Amino acid sequence: MVREKEKKIAVFVFVLCIALSIFATATGTDVAQFGIYQGCAVWKCLTYHFFHANIFHCLCNVWCLLSLVFAYPVKGWQMAAAFIIASLYPFLPSLNSHLSPLNSQLSTLPTVGLSGVCFALMGMQAFVVGRKLFFFSWVIAFIAFGFLFPNNNALLHLYCYIAGLTVGFLNSPAPWQ
Repeated sequence: MVREKEKKIAVFVFVLCIALSIFATATGTDVAQFGIYQGCAVWKCLTYHFFHANIFHCLCNVWCLLSLVFAYPVKGWQMAAAFIIASLYPFLPSLNSHLSPLNSQLSTLPTVGLSGVCFALMGMQAFVVGRKLFFFSWVIAFIAFGFLFPNNNALLHLYCYIAGLTVGFLNSPAPWQ
């Protein structure tokens, strides 16, 4: 019963993302105007998660979020932390400038989607999953996929996962307890 709140939040995000994707498609709205990029407005950092390039992109991101919330013990504070982690990405100029040869898209293409939040949640849950090798293999494959194919903000995924791992490690029970 305690986890019902987190499930309701995830379902609300699902409905919001689907509704915004359908609205954007129906009205011909260019969702890139809501995307983040280096030096973007603060309001974009707080809203880009809910807009997606197309309905397939939306369904993939929301499926990942719902899978995490329903399969693992995701808490409300973890969902909030993942949102904050993903929202802070454009404000990390040192990360973006040092790694820009790997991913110059942050400065040229606006990023939209819920994947940063999903990768942060995956990092936080990495310490409670049962089949760690299987879990880490899939996460590494997803991050590698972002570097291999264009129009994926792979650095966002990598940053969110590492930040999520850090938060998860700092909040995991000590092995000696």
